Amino acid sequence: MLTIGKITPATGVYQTLRSLLLVRIQPWATSVAAVLILYACTSRDLSKDIRGTWKIDSVYTFYNGFGSMETTIVDLEQYTYLPTGQVDVSWSGTTRSMRYDLSIQDTLKYFEDEREVSRYQILELDNNRMVLRKDKQPLFSGGRQERYEIRYFSKVRVAK
Repeated sequence: MLTIGKITPATGVYQTLRSLLLVRIQPWATSVAAVLILYACTSRDLSKDIRGTWKIDSVYTFYNGFGSMETTIVDLEQYTYLPTGQVDVSWSGTTRSMRYDLSIQDTLKYFEDEREVSRYQILELDNNRMVLRKDKQPLFSGGRQERYEIRYFSKVRVAK
């Protein structure tokens, strides 16, 4: 039986803490909690979801409270992620190849000549949609500035 005690707004902080510390937990509850924690901490394999060709649908840019969404010129870039860890970025007839890395959970890094050139936080990734956020350097010196961009991608389907 799980007992916490009666906690009301009138109960003092001491009594509340004392009540929480006096919780009696059944032995099986510890095992269930351990399994739930391990399940929550497991990471899924993002490398399978990212494979394929993606096009940018829009880019949201934020700087110190001001944001704008660009949807017109972003259609030019396409990113093709290969199972080998290589990404080919194509735009206006030009292709640039880089290595990508997903070894840190929810982080996508790009490398050229073994030097990291860019890093994105993966906000969403599934079979049809990818959303990446990149924190950017402030434009002016001084603190208390926030600047980032969010890129929205959709997967390019190959006609069969």
